[in-house]
Amino acid sequence: LSPTAVSQGATARTVTVTGTNFIGSTVAQVNGSARPTMVQSATQLTLTLLASDVASGGTLALTVVTPAPGGGTSGGATLTVVGPSLALGATTVGQTGPVAVTFANGPGGREWVGLYPAGTTGAGGYVDWQWLNGGPTYTGPATSGTVTFPTAGRALPVGTYVVRWIHADTSGVLAQSATLTVTGGSPPAISNLQFNPTSATRGSGSVQVVGTINFSDPDGDITSLRITSTTSGEAAVATVTTTATSGILQTSGLVDTSTAGNFPFTVQVFDRNGNSSNILSGVF
Repeated sequence: LSPTAVSQGATARTVTVTGTNFIGSTVAQVNGSARPTMVQSATQLTLTLLASDVASGGTLALTVVTPAPGGGTSGGATLTVVGPSLALGATTVGQTGPVAVTFANGPGGREWVGLYPAGTTGAGGYVDWQWLNGGPTYTGPATSGTVTFPTAGRALPVGTYVVRWIHADTSGVLAQSATLTVTGGSPPAISNLQFNPTSATRGSGSVQVVGTINFSDPDGDITSLRITSTTSGEAAVATVTTTATSGILQTSGLVDTSTAGNFPFTVQVFDRNGNSSNILSGVF
């Protein structure tokens, strides 16, 4: 047989059978019932499966029959109907993921995948979705591949989810993944505070100070950096735009030099989920 396996719900349902002693009246059978057959030669024919043959996963017994006189029924061959499947690249992620979802053995129609709260059923009520080709725009069918959740720019609510493979035209569920747990994410960490200059002469006006810190953030979702005066409690917050999981952050600000003295301050960063880093301290 070629192929030896087809996808559940497949729309391309032609199977080539190779053997011997085929004649014009030879007919292919699936589980003992005749199917549309085209004999190409004494050693090859093609048959067309019915939609009902591939409606569910399992195995089909194929034979060919040549009517009397002579003829008879051939030995059998097995055709496997493989159902769609979904596999998660991780079972626990933060709110910004990412988690890779591998899909395989699709029927090749208009289909999409959605992320659903565990315990729900059906095609409605997803918290995130995309076509099999990735994103919100349909560009054509796909039978296998990988998509990544969440979609760009999104953060997932904390909770437990499953991924479902949905047929767009029927809203039928083709496959469902194992459980995915979305946690509040990991807090970022910072180290190695450096700033320059570290001092200035009283009365020298507003002095621009440039500072850097090293950071590590497994979730890659730092959103802000806050510098707080230990003396006054006043804080300056800088927006951070990075999806990196480690690196160096830089910020700058103006320091008023009208008063002499030591002015301690702290630095801390925050992520999209509200997690805060450790605190670093400096003195200008």
